[in-house]
Amino acid sequence: SVSPFMEMDFLYDWTFWDPFTTTTTATTTPNNSKVAVSTSMISKSTNDLYFNAYFEIQRKNNNLSSSSGIHPLTLATQLIQYPLYCIIIQIWIHIEAFWLFVKGVPFIPHPEGSETAASKIIASLMIPFFTLKEWLGGGGDDGSSKGSKED
Repeated sequence: SVSPFMEMDFLYDWTFWDPFTTTTTATTTPNNSKVAVSTSMISKSTNDLYFNAYFEIQRKNNNLSSSSGIHPLTLATQLIQYPLYCIIIQIWIHIEAFWLFVKGVPFIPHPEGSETAASKIIASLMIPFFTLKEWLGGGGDDGSSKGSKED
C-alpha cells in the first residue's frame, strides 16, 4: 500500500499510451516525445475505483536519453540538480500523515513479513506517538486504557 492509513487490499493499474493515437501501448513511438499516463487504485474485494489520475508528460531531450528510456545518469543528475523538491515532497507527505494521525485515522501496518527496512525504522520512530495517542485518548468509562470511537 502507498499509505499506512489505507487498507492494503488495492490494485494499482498504470497505463501508458501515445496521446496522439487511440490505442493504448506499453511504450511510445520513438518519433513522439509525449506520453499520456493514467493510474487507478481499485479495490480487490469490491472492484470499486477509489482513485484515478491522468496526466501527459513531455520527454526532455538530452544526450543520455535513448529510445529505450531515461538513462540512470540522467535521473541522478535531476535528483542532484533539484534536491530541494525531493526534500519538500517528503516533508509535505509526512506533515499530511501527521494530520491524519492526529485526526484519528486508523494506522494500518504492513502485514507481518512484508515490512521493508524503511517501514521498520518508521514504525520504531512512531512508537512514542502511538503511546502518547493511546494515553491521551484512552480512559473510557470502564477504565480501560483504549478508547473507542463510534462512527
